[in-house]
Amino acid sequence: MFSAPAQPPVGTPVAGSSLGSPSASTAIVDSSLLALLPATVAGFDVKEFPEGEQQAVDDPNLGRNVARFATAFVVNAEGTNWAYSAVVALRPGAGTDTFFTAWQNSFDASACSQAGGISGHVVVSIGGRSVNETTCLNSVRIYHVRLDQQGLLISISSLGDERYGEQVIEGLRP
Repeated sequence: MFSAPAQPPVGTPVAGSSLGSPSASTAIVDSSLLALLPATVAGFDVKEFPEGEQQAVDDPNLGRNVARFATAFVVNAEGTNWAYSAVVALRPGAGTDTFFTAWQNSFDASACSQAGGISGHVVVSIGGRSVNETTCLNSVRIYHVRLDQQGLLISISSLGDERYGEQVIEGLRP
């Protein structure tokens, strides 16, 4: 069984991905973005995850399309249910279908590389929102929600029968 790692599968797009070439622009950590997420899931606190943020800050390609971002993690006491969330504020003009597809593919590949690879994609409705869902071979699920009006994107990798990722989406604050 795939259990919560010491560091969750971050899933942020990796350097050298199809998101573009390195740029002088840098994405900055903005913890205020986490206000979109619910404070708790299944009674456990959704907490900022600085280790994930540091990994993203080190990505030379991220700043080309992302102005600000923050990450959070929630896990149960046993480590059998968890969700890692990345909330990103896109640069003006970056919220295209092409960018979203590249982001999703890169995030999914990164998260599923630690979970046996990608097994499928579907579009579902969760909490009244259209969500792109990817499943990995070892039960990890990935969710992507576009908030085009706000220029935001939320990507979540999740594991466990309690589906914390879906609970995060259901608890999103508009």
